[in-house]
Amino acid sequence: MLVMKYGGTSVGSAQRIGDLTKIVASYHDKDPIVVVSAMSGVTNLLVEACEKARTADYNAFYRCVDEITQKHLQCIENLFDGHPEQLKPLYEYVLSHIKEIRNLLEGIAILKELTPRTSDLINSYGERISSMVVTYALNSRGIPAQHVDARDVVITDNEFGSAKPLQDKINTKAAEILVPIVKSGKVPVMGGYVGRTQDGITSTLGRGGSDYTAAVIGLAVNATEIQIWTDVDGILTCDPRLIPHAKVLSKVSFNEASEMAFFGAKVLHPSTIKPAVENNIPVKILNSFNPSFPGTLITNETDATQTIKAIAFKRKVTVLSISSPKLLFGYGYMSKLFSVFEKYKTSIDLVATSEVSVSMSLDSTDQIGNIVSDLSQFADVKVENELAIISVVGMNFSRQSGLASKIFSALQTVNIKMISFGASDINFTLVVDMKELDGAVKNLHRVLFDEA
Repeated sequence: MLVMKYGGTSVGSAQRIGDLTKIVASYHDKDPIVVVSAMSGVTNLLVEACEKARTADYNAFYRCVDEITQKHLQCIENLFDGHPEQLKPLYEYVLSHIKEIRNLLEGIAILKELTPRTSDLINSYGERISSMVVTYALNSRGIPAQHVDARDVVITDNEFGSAKPLQDKINTKAAEILVPIVKSGKVPVMGGYVGRTQDGITSTLGRGGSDYTAAVIGLAVNATEIQIWTDVDGILTCDPRLIPHAKVLSKVSFNEASEMAFFGAKVLHPSTIKPAVENNIPVKILNSFNPSFPGTLITNETDATQTIKAIAFKRKVTVLSISSPKLLFGYGYMSKLFSVFEKYKTSIDLVATSEVSVSMSLDSTDQIGNIVSDLSQFADVKVENELAIISVVGMNFSRQSGLASKIFSALQTVNIKMISFGASDINFTLVVDMKELDGAVKNLHRVLFDEA
């Protein structure tokens, strides 16, 4: 079996969904399972509608609902030629779900309260609707397909907003629901991102969670391959919005792809990697706008001929510099320091240490006030904002003589705030002022790729 996941741009219009059906048809003999995101822009509209409802801004959230409605109805009208009676159940499905969204938003507006649980329920509608539209599209083009409510298969914990899939439960549900559909010759079509708790409450896996859905389904059915269909040709040496001539990587390892994703590469959701690694399932990144392009293959092995794979970066990073004489020869001090971050459930991207100071970069600053307050009880804390992380990703960096020299020569005019290297031997990471990021990345790409 093959898992094919299509992102929002790949189901973003009637034309895109039409192209999707052609791609699925070309893989029909591989027993595909199709996972789809919401139509592009729909999840953002649902999130906005929730926020507007929370403040009882009726006009604003009604406007969001109207836009969502028109987006789907226009897509259906453009996608199908005639057959109004056959499409009546689809129209009823879409309109009944839109009505549920409106009713939920009106309830939020009355209470002026939005809980994570309610937010998950409303945000789930994008995938639930798009997956039904795709099912109809496949059937209308002679590809037998059956809609599956993702909530019947993807069982999660109760961490609403970023629920964790319960793989053992999913394995059982996939065997009960998905496998028989595939064996009957049909293509199961389900939404990504959406799940259900063991108590039957709708949950979501967090933004970008459709990739995660594809991975856990792939693991559940022991897929031969997981395909992530997006709007770029694969994983690139850098973000093409900054480096238009960035090159496509034909093959990278799971570890390299994880590092790229963690440090800002947007093609792949970081959580996608883990379930695939556990069962050694290859992941292929493909372009639904250019389906003949071979894309990028992600496996346990890497392309040994290319030491440096990519440059990834994150904007709007905060660095905490923590200093205290107690750090010098002070056992237990680091444990005390990290316990503060654990207390406020805040992850750390990078760590650099000296005898009496520790520097840490943070992506999330939701709890920064509490963290600084607690740390200040036993150390001096300096906070720097408006910084950026640049990460050079590859393999066996510690064995590559001259690598650091190349990197620093490209950045000789850049003020480097922090350096991290050596922990994984697959990334060399620096922190710079955000205003210097674009120039630094362009120089690095020129030195490491264009002139290599």
